[in-house]
Amino acid sequence: MKSEISKKSDRETGRFIGTLLMVLLLIAAVTTISVTLGAIHVSPDEIVKILANKTSGKDIFAVSWEQKTENIIWNIRFPRVIMAFIVGAGLSLCGVLMQALTKNPLADPYVLGISSGASAGAVSVIILGLFSFMGGYSVIFGATLGAAVAISLSLSIASVKGRITSTQLVLAGIATSALFSALTNLIVYGFNNGSDKTKMALYWMVGSLSGATWSRVKYVFIVSVVMMAVILLFARELDILLLGDDVAETLGADTRRIKLLIILASTVLTGVVVSVSGVMNPFSTSFFLFRRLLNGRAALETPYSAVVTGRTVTLSSAYSVCPSSTA
Repeated sequence: MKSEISKKSDRETGRFIGTLLMVLLLIAAVTTISVTLGAIHVSPDEIVKILANKTSGKDIFAVSWEQKTENIIWNIRFPRVIMAFIVGAGLSLCGVLMQALTKNPLADPYVLGISSGASAGAVSVIILGLFSFMGGYSVIFGATLGAAVAISLSLSIASVKGRITSTQLVLAGIATSALFSALTNLIVYGFNNGSDKTKMALYWMVGSLSGATWSRVKYVFIVSVVMMAVILLFARELDILLLGDDVAETLGADTRRIKLLIILASTVLTGVVVSVSGVMNPFSTSFFLFRRLLNGRAALETPYSAVVTGRTVTLSSAYSVCPSSTA
């Protein structure tokens, strides 16, 4: 019996690894396609040569292109592609955490108000100039703080006699999301004096990756990798939590510690992602839901979900900027 279970587990793991490798190959293809899209046509062989020279730090290929072409590929398009992948993966990871917390396969950061809180915090920084002493990191700090306030408010509303059920948390999250969305609109239109700050906030609220730079890519990548590592360390506990609090506690899991970890990780990750991308459409959890319907194991599908969603956002971003982008 044990050998059959072990063989089945090995087959599932092998199938998962094979699928993941295939998706990684697709990512390479999507990245190449995304970098080629734009108002200025650049041939794929030039793109490969530019990327090879830049990543190696040496002139492996003779420079036969203009300097502006190199700047477009390396400083505009490629950071945008990498940022799109990281944003998609980060939103998917937040969806994994929210679904484990609420036991609801449709839950995501938008449902629980985290994204709306992050948006309100970022808009407050842009228009009101809060935390300006932090320089370029002020929007990140404001978005993360807004996300933390939002999830804290959702937990407070959902708590009844010290206990929080999934239904109560989802309902509280919807109310919190509406509250912070209204607050964001109040800030935008209440402090509208025709300045560029208001226009910048409105443009940011639409959601865009056009402002991606290598410095932003670096810190968002670091945060995402750290959060991914933390999630994988507690993968077993996340699977157990999906069974319900009572069952999880019976199996020896510390549900309070796991929920605190989920809240902290999702708050930080959502705040950082929203600060660089604006409010993105909440399709981040659809691929994770699809894979869970096929397999049912959150821990095993977490990397796959992140990779697939990152790839999809990358291609969507490239397609959306293609008609109007100057690069």
